[in-house]
Amino acid sequence: PNGLVLTRPDMGKVAVRGDALRMSISHLRAPFPDLRIQLDQPVFTPHPGAAPFPILRAGQLQIEARPHLTETAGTVATNGAVDVLFRLTEARARPGGVLDGLAVQGPVEGWIETTLEGADHLRGRAMLGDLAAWSQAGGRFTAVRGELKAGVSSATLSADTLAADANGRLQGTVALTADKPLPALAGLARSGVAGVDRAAAAGAATATALTGDTSAVSLPVVFRDGRTWLGPFALAPAPKLF
Repeated sequence: PNGLVLTRPDMGKVAVRGDALRMSISHLRAPFPDLRIQLDQPVFTPHPGAAPFPILRAGQLQIEARPHLTETAGTVATNGAVDVLFRLTEARARPGGVLDGLAVQGPVEGWIETTLEGADHLRGRAMLGDLAAWSQAGGRFTAVRGELKAGVSSATLSADTLAADANGRLQGTVALTADKPLPALAGLARSGVAGVDRAAAAGAATATALTGDTSAVSLPVVFRDGRTWLGPFALAPAPKLF
């Protein structure tokens, strides 16, 4: 009834309220438990002085984690890997944020799944614990797959491997197939988010328009040197993991 408080290291706390929270944990004797979390109609409000949160509210937020299963007979792998799924529906982005720019004030929803390699380095802490130590020990994301819809634009994404650099910024290449990417790029170019290179976003939007095919286009996104690159355009800082 009183909601939850999400604590983000170095970014402050976020109050979470909603209609319902459902959570289950099983296989507690396994190296990693099987975890399910579902939030219905969550609303996110940063505490005073905390950094902004990317979304205001959502229809549903779902997180699942389980020991990595091999392709043969669904047996559990023994390499300390964990399969993770994140799903978001009917979300509204924070006004003025990156997602709001991409969505052009429309809804945001999608899902992403991946395998966390080397997750045994998180075992002694909370599941979202010491990501820096995990990364330094060779932890990485593999078999990344997902879909994202922001306003009228949508995309499917995949990556064989993603990791974090020494500063905690994501690095690697994501293969993106986007449908109607021009409105999202144009919205990003108009946003006032700190760190977003609006000139680069405008250039990417122009280059996309000049291809003559704004319905579906392949857009390899590269995270390197702490930035998010779309071709020659450095659009924004790369996502920060820690």
